[in-house]
Parts: sequence; structure tokens; C-alpha cells
Amino acid sequence: MILIIIITVIIAVLIVFFSFFFYSRRNKRKIKEAMRHESAGRYHEALAIYDYLLNLGYSPAETRWKIANTAYHANIIQRAEKELTVLIETKDLPENVSMFAVKSLMVECYLKLGKIKEAFVELVSLFKLAPDNPLLLFELAKIYAGQRKTNRAIELFEKCHRHNPKDHEVLYYLARAYLDYGDAEKALEYMENTARLKYFDRGKVNYYLGILYYSKKRYNEALSNFTQVLKLKLNDNRILAEAHHLIAHCYKEKGLIDEAITNFEKSQTYSELIPGDAQGKTTLYNEGVLLYKSGHYKKALEKFYKLKMIDYKYKDVDQLIRIIGTRMKSGEELSQNVANYISENPLFNILKRGILYSNVRFNIDAIEKEAEKYAGSIVPKARSFSYNTVNKLNEMTSRDFKDLSRKLVHSIGYHIKSEPRFYGDTEYIDGDAINFYAVPLKNLKEKDEILMTIRRYKDEVPELAVGRFIDWIEEKGIKQGVFITSALFSPQAIKVIHMNPNVKFIDKNGFAKMLGRI
Repeated sequence: MILIIIITVIIAVLIVFFSFFFYSRRNKRKIKEAMRHESAGRYHEALAIYDYLLNLGYSPAETRWKIANTAYHANIIQRAEKELTVLIETKDLPENVSMFAVKSLMVECYLKLGKIKEAFVELVSLFKLAPDNPLLLFELAKIYAGQRKTNRAIELFEKCHRHNPKDHEVLYYLARAYLDYGDAEKALEYMENTARLKYFDRGKVNYYLGILYYSKKRYNEALSNFTQVLKLKLNDNRILAEAHHLIAHCYKEKGLIDEAITNFEKSQTYSELIPGDAQGKTTLYNEGVLLYKSGHYKKALEKFYKLKMIDYKYKDVDQLIRIIGTRMKSGEELSQNVANYISENPLFNILKRGILYSNVRFNIDAIEKEAEKYAGSIVPKARSFSYNTVNKLNEMTSRDFKDLSRKLVHSIGYHIKSEPRFYGDTEYIDGDAINFYAVPLKNLKEKDEILMTIRRYKDEVPELAVGRFIDWIEEKGIKQGVFITSALFSPQAIKVIHMNPNVKFIDKNGFAKMLGRI
């Protein structure tokens, strides 16, 4: 009897052991399958498997973190927010993932969902822990700018700029913040620097430059920039209407009346496509005045009557109509002192509406004080290893560095076709570089591969490394290249970079943004 009991217990133990063994192996296969889907950009398939594993209770913290990242990349932001909330509230985090990384991703979710106030609260807390983190500085500055705290925004944008003087996005925000502040000199300086770095924001950089030059009566430069806006053929009727309107004013200042009238008419054409556009009324008025002053009385009356249909009390239109009618009957010459142009100052219009002002307003001062009280509640793991900081790259083994690089390529939407090695690539030999031929995950049949390289340096990236990469691209007939590095580029390397617009160069700041999402 005792022997039977012993055998029964042994059999039961063996059944439990083998069940657990096969269950564990199956789940590991599942997690690898989900990761393959995620790496290939098949986020919904990956999410389905992660959900299955989470329901089974398989490694909940790690699975929730994977679900949050996958959902974020799939643009299912509410789901990402839900899983991150659980991680934050339970403080049960995966190995090698800090609370700082979790909250950083939560901030990105809040921003995508338009929850500016919630994002601000988290950013204030994170900022207390990492006051020199350029990503936090930049996002905080944008929120301050949106809440009309332009002084504070400029202070943080300037700090970002000192950290990386060649970051075109920071320069662009600085220029617009100075425009909101009313400092045209500084705005022009930073906007010109933005243009030199070939960052144009779909023509808006040219548009703002045109306004700044116009305010300084540099009409030829203003015309050049406004014309560039038109050349881009933007699908934005408001920008096109305003560009033609300001081109007309430039021509008017240069005494080219016919050209001015033509552009006022074009501006009006675009304005009519915009419901309730106030700029259209201004354009009609100015065009009418130009026609009036150049002796085209009937055409001027047409414009003024059309304007009355839109706004019958607009400015001195009634007076102008009466004067034109009287003068046409009597044959008297029109006085040039009547109906002066509306005194337009494009900079004043910007100051009035604010370029960076947000429609979402909240009591930022009160919320900032409240958030600072709880800043100490986020305690990062002491000395914990995290993939989410570029500064750790040089401490990794070559194998870990290359594994991380492969994940990075997938995370930015590319499929690795091969990992080439080039003659004379000393960083590759030393384990500090890896190269990829890659195609977009959305189009795996794409024939034109791009050449990517990810390299780590303790000092600035030398000119030689940049030139060598460009040589490889030319030798292989590659149309596009991406050079990603853990350091800043040396001044000599930057000169070479500016001569090669077909290659994208990403320094440690851009690298940090990418790593934060892995």
C-alpha cells in the first residue's frame, strides 16, 4: 500500500514537472514569435500574442512593458497608457527597465493623446531627476511656449541649443519662440540658421523669414522667401493666400502696382477656399485701394462691393464707394490722400495670435508647484542597467551593442537584409560599429536599399569617419544613407555633412530619442 502511494506521488510530481517544462517552453516560443512580429512591424499580430501571454500570467511586468511599446508603435495609444499605468501604480517593473523609462513613455502617450496637463506633471517630476536631459528640456519648453510662458520656454530651448547647436528642430522652435516674444532680431538669427541646416517645415521657415525680412524693409529677400513658399505647392490654402498677400505688399513697396494687384487677386482666390477667412477681407480691401489709386475705378468698385457682401461695415468702404462714384461723375482726379492702405505689420499679427500658443490652456503655475512636491516619488533603480540611455553604449559588450543596434533598426521601421563589412572599417573590427543594408518594413519588396551604420565613439566623430561612410555609399551606388552615432560630430565632420544632403546624420541626441522607445 505504501509503495503504491509513493509511486502515485512520484508520477504526480513528474506530471507537474513535465507540464511546467512544456508550458514554459511553449510560452518562450510564443514570446519569441511575438518579438519577431514586432521587429517586422506586424504590431497587431504581436499584440495578440502578448495579450494571450498576459492572460496566462506569463511574466506580467515584462509582458505589460512589451504591450505598451508595441501598442505605442501601432498607434493604439490608449492601450499603451493603460499598461503603463499598471506598471507605475504597482511599481512592478521588468528587469533593466527603470521607472524613469516607463514614465518617459507615458509622457509620449499623453502628448499623442493631447493630455498636455498630464504630460506636464510627469515632465516636471522627471526634470527634477534629470535637469540636463535634452529630450525633457525640449518637451517642457514646448509646453511652456504653448501656455504663453515664453520667457521660460526660451530659457529651456536655449539650454537645448547649447547642448546641441546643430539640432535644426530646436533652432526652429527657438526662432518661433522669439517671434512670440517680439524679439525680431533673435528670431531672424535663429530662423536663418534653421534654413542653413536645410530644415524648411513644408515652407513655413521661408514664410517666417519672408515676414522678418519684410519688417526690416528688405523686400527683395522677403520676395525670394515668399516665392519659395509658392514653389513648394503646399496643400495649405491659408499659407498660400497669405504668401500671395505679402508678395503683393512687397511689390507695392517697390512701386510695381500691376504685380501687386495680380498677387492680391491670387490671394483672394485662395482666401475664398477658407471658411470665414479674415485675411481675405484685408486682401480685397488692399486690392480695391490699389485699383482705385491706379485709376481703375470700376474694378475698384467691384472689389469694394464684394467686400460689403462679406462685411458691410468693413473699414471705410462706404466712404470709398461714395467718393469713387462722385469723382467718376464729375471727372475729377482722385486724391492720393484718401484711402491709404491698411497699415499692416505681419510681426504684429504674429504677436497677437502667437505661433506656439496652444488651444489647451491650464493653470501651469499652480500645477507646476503641485508636481514639484511629488517629484521625489520617482526613484530610479540605483546603478541599474538601462538600454534607454545613450551614455551606456560605451559600457556595453560588442555583442550587446550590436543586438541593441538591430533592435533599433527594427524600431524605426526598417527590415535588415544584410550586415556588410567594409575594407578599412576599424571601428567594426574593434566591435564599435555595425552596418546594415535595409528596406522599409512597409515595403519589403523595395529594391533600393539604404545603407545604415551605427557607431559608438568616446570623443567627437572625426571627419575621416564621415567621409569614409560617404565613400562607401558612392562606391556601392546607394541613393540614401543613415549615420547614427553615440557622440557629437566634430566641426570638420559637420562641414562634410552639409555637403551631402542625401545622407542623414544622427548624433547622440537623436540617438537618445530612438533608444527611449526600444
